[in-house]
Amino acid sequence: MYHKIIAPLDGSELAENILPHLATLGTGCLEGTMELVRVVENIEVPTRGGLGLTAEQQKQLNEEARKEAEEYLAKVRQPLADRGLNVNIRVLTGKAADVLADYVRESGADLLVISSHGRSGPSRWLWGSVAEKLLHSACIPVMIVRHQSCQR
Repeated sequence: MYHKIIAPLDGSELAENILPHLATLGTGCLEGTMELVRVVENIEVPTRGGLGLTAEQQKQLNEEARKEAEEYLAKVRQPLADRGLNVNIRVLTGKAADVLADYVRESGADLLVISSHGRSGPSRWLWGSVAEKLLHSACIPVMIVRHQSCQR
């Protein structure tokens, strides 16, 4: 039985591939809480010479991004909560792979459920992989759900 499951979501269809798995895990294997997590990266644009955004505009955009992330997570949370699952949401700020790795370590979770494109070779090297970073940094079990387009 799991006491805390963390599930990072970035708003993409790919990330949402984990939702049916979360519903199943939550129904049969969860005695505590499930946490849907989204990371937003603050917008920081240089303001020298009157170019770019003012500090106030940047702050407003960052607040809007955070609010949008919270609304998204609340929407995704609802069908899971309707099944009787105890689901929390959390919005973090920073570089996704780094912030998530730190959060998973500090959270007390005992399972991480993530989605992956299943890329390999140059494609993965070019784009990097949040899933790979989490897989290598997490000290708890990690369930990786590959997208249906993953080629064998």
